[in-house]
Amino acid sequence: ENKYFFDDIFIDIKKKRIAGSNLKMKFKKDTFGNIENDPRLAANSAVITENKSYIEGGVFTTCKKRGDKCPPWKLVAEKIIHDKKKQKISYENAKLYLYGFPILYTPRFFHPDPTVKRQSGILPPFFSTSTTVGIGTAVPYYWAISDEKDLTFTPKMYAKENILFLNEYRQAFKKGQLTLDTSFTEGYKNTSATKTSGSRNHFFANLDLDFSQDESYTSDLLVKIQKTSNDTYFRIHDINTALVKAENTDLENKISYNFSKDDMYLDIYTTVYENLREKKRNDRFEYILPNILYGKTFFSEKFGSFDFTSNAIAKNYETNKYTTFLTNDVIWNPGRNITKKGFVNTLQGMIKNTNYEAKKTTDYKTEGTVN
Repeated sequence: ENKYFFDDIFIDIKKKRIAGSNLKMKFKKDTFGNIENDPRLAANSAVITENKSYIEGGVFTTCKKRGDKCPPWKLVAEKIIHDKKKQKISYENAKLYLYGFPILYTPRFFHPDPTVKRQSGILPPFFSTSTTVGIGTAVPYYWAISDEKDLTFTPKMYAKENILFLNEYRQAFKKGQLTLDTSFTEGYKNTSATKTSGSRNHFFANLDLDFSQDESYTSDLLVKIQKTSNDTYFRIHDINTALVKAENTDLENKISYNFSKDDMYLDIYTTVYENLREKKRNDRFEYILPNILYGKTFFSEKFGSFDFTSNAIAKNYETNKYTTFLTNDVIWNPGRNITKKGFVNTLQGMIKNTNYEAKKTTDYKTEGTVN
């Protein structure tokens, strides 16, 4: 679904060859991932055969069009060769431009073409801008370590600040997956009242495992770790990865286990939330240690169904506020009766028992156990 525009074009049907001058090519918008982009290529001339394409004097970018303004980044090369059999795009005498200024030159390099799902190589560059660290540009490198492991290494360079190293490691298991997301920078070259000294880093991890052996039950474990050394680190460096969003100001560390089988289920999890916007160090944390939810359904032909649920949750928040809840519910549903005149009669009964203890909070009573 790509579109080609030439000033002059020559087509050899027998040899399956096309040659033309002043090429302007529009790629399908989602060819390189983001559907909001406008990937395009301009060239002095092009020769397209069944197995290879040869581009002379090519200029390529994936940036979204902004009227007559130059794209934030573009790649200019004397020659571009697309080998369709090898699924490889090669460049000769290539320069990377950022806002019209050349920042990187290489006599030769190559990367996989968009049809390749997994192959080691350079990915399209991206850039960011910040009032604190200035303009940054990065050229990620994707490493397909093995069939079940891969890594994306992204050094992000600034004109006047230390380099930022980003890493995304992924590993697939037979029934589960692991993602590790890390970064590191030495910090600011010149410190001030707002630019404090010291290095910056983050560590995010997601581990998702499925212990089920067959379809008769489900058994899942989730482990989530989120840590950062600085409250505004993500926003200043515009860090956006599979696990991190630049505007994220809430961290979650969690261990969760879920089990269900036939008419019974059990959910257990422990969570620690951290609000990076909260200035008081102790008040930024909220602990749920633990949250246990158990449920079971009983059936009887004579009396209908009984759904029993029990939920125990203990919470500590705003430094010294504590609540502990134990809630038990029994819901009775004997079924429904249709009369001769077509009326549907249903009956449902519920018994609810709530018990709690609270300390140093105005939301609940604090004199011992309340039920």
